[in-house]
Amino acid sequence: MPTTLVTGGTAGLGLAAAHHLAAKGHHVLVHGRTPAKVDAVVHAIAAKGGHADGYVADLSSMSDVRKLGDNVAKGHPSLDGLLNNAGSFDGDYTGER
Repeated sequence: MPTTLVTGGTAGLGLAAAHHLAAKGHHVLVHGRTPAKVDAVVHAIAAKGGHADGYVADLSSMSDVRKLGDNVAKGHPSLDGLLNNAGSFDGDYTGER
């Protein structure tokens, strides 16, 4: 069973991808910032017969990034895929560069 980490896996495209990958037989590692949202996705995947583990981290914090890497590596010595979907929007974007 391939193991795939989906960052930003609790909403939008990341959520859809997590469910799709689980349905295709992947063990999905669901990342998000909010514990309740991560738990909800993990439980929803499990309820459909899929395999998922949850990881909570704020990727704007390098400390959290390091902890996420350490925790994923402890539980899963190798990954078959990474869907790097996490992003943020601070509300100040004007569209100008």
